Amino acid sequence: MSINETIITSVTPIVPICVPDVYRPAAGEQGAETYCTFDYTETPEVFGDDMPDAVRYLVQLHLFLPVGATPLRLKRQLRRAMLDAGMTVGDFTNASDLTSQHYVLECQAVDWEVG
Repeated sequence: MSINETIITSVTPIVPICVPDVYRPAAGEQGAETYCTFDYTETPEVFGDDMPDAVRYLVQLHLFLPVGATPLRLKRQLRRAMLDAGMTVGDFTNASDLTSQHYVLECQAVDWEVG
């Protein structure tokens, strides 16, 4: 399973909309108020014969909610989902502004099936 599939499969039972990079509602549709996006950096790891044997993904999972919503339950569920998917989980950073709540969960995953 790809890293995208892993993240989407883990998140969508909790937050039904989870997409890579940027969430854009379809033309004519009202956008969801609660949704997730994600991005990641790929880093080659564990070299042998000048080739990487693994890829480490530095993942940022973004949770967006309307101002005034309570994020605690969703944050706990998302953290648990990423752990259950085999990722290591770091900090949840609050990146909210006046228009929405925005929380960023940092995770790491390793893919040993590089070749």
